[in-house]
Amino acid sequence: MIQDIINTNIHLLYKQTEIKYALDDDVDKDDLDVMCNVLYQHDILRVFKLTHYDINSLSSHIHTLFQLLFIHPAITALIQTHFFIDDITTFYTLFSYDLLYITYPIIVHIANTHTPQALPQAPPDL
Repeated sequence: MIQDIINTNIHLLYKQTEIKYALDDDVDKDDLDVMCNVLYQHDILRVFKLTHYDINSLSSHIHTLFQLLFIHPAITALIQTHFFIDDITTFYTLFSYDLLYITYPIIVHIANTHTPQALPQAPPDL
């Protein structure tokens, strides 16, 4: 179940902060970049319910989500729009700094509106 993998009740602080201060002349752009990168790292941990950065756990969570969501039309559209090398690699990039703020709300919407039985099933060999 999607809610077992991700926290569906958070706000992504990194993007809110970036948007809020991007045009503020009183905020140093380099400081804002550093702050937003730290917030992104914190947000990605919160999204995946992790207490510390562990690449194996993070990869496992993303791979499991891929298996659950691969053929959902919204995810397929995201993968096609941002295609990079292959579907699984592209799916991993959807959690990058530049795309998490787009990907996360879509996955939350899917999690909140579809029962596990209603989700399309990915082929078993993924």
